[in-house]
Amino acid sequence: MKIGIIICSRLASERIPSKPFREIEGTPILLHLIRRLKKTGFDIVVAVPTPDSATYSSRLKNENIWIVNGDDLDPLKRTYLAALEFDFDYVVRVTHDKIFVDTEALKRAIKLIELAPQTDYLYSTKLTPGTGFEIISRRCLEEASSLFKNVEHISYAARKVSKHTICDNLDADTTTFNLLIDFPEDLKLMEVLFATLGNDCTLEEVLAYLRAHPKLAYINSPPIVTVYTCVHNGAKFIGQCMTS
Repeated sequence: MKIGIIICSRLASERIPSKPFREIEGTPILLHLIRRLKKTGFDIVVAVPTPDSATYSSRLKNENIWIVNGDDLDPLKRTYLAALEFDFDYVVRVTHDKIFVDTEALKRAIKLIELAPQTDYLYSTKLTPGTGFEIISRRCLEEASSLFKNVEHISYAARKVSKHTICDNLDADTTTFNLLIDFPEDLKLMEVLFATLGNDCTLEEVLAYLRAHPKLAYINSPPIVTVYTCVHNGAKFIGQCMTS
């Protein structure tokens, strides 16, 4: 059973431009992630859109990883092609904004896959945001990429075609903290953490520090309630709707 890590990444980001290479304490976000994942011992591949390839190759040339490109609008297809090129039976899929992937939970997930090699898709809903991952079989990626095009959220497509799915808490250290880098406020929290704990800090050290300083969680805490609405040919009423 050959397992590899594929990081889906792209430069385009409306909320945080050039997010993978935004620096926190002198180190780009993507490098924070890669250097942690190297400790797992698995091969690491970064799958990027073709127009971004030169930038990634230049910025990551000394990191001893592989970079593949293609299918600019289809991260699902890029992930499958990367799995095919490197002959991975299973892919640990990670996005570049989850720099504190829980590697201990990942080890437990791999053991579950080894015990149930018929598994197509494994995920957990209990991991702290920003520390998660999913494991997808190459067969599942192949079928999903043939049925769904230009899919941004790969997990939806993979779950749809999976013949055997595992959802496990992976003995996660569940917390209410948010370690995902999606908004500028998330960057502010990371800057505090790395400036205090250093660039080599572990997930365990970060969680312990946040428990000791709970007020830091307010820097990037998500809203308690989010209201969604939809509209079609009614733009002139949106303002009234939002203030109602």
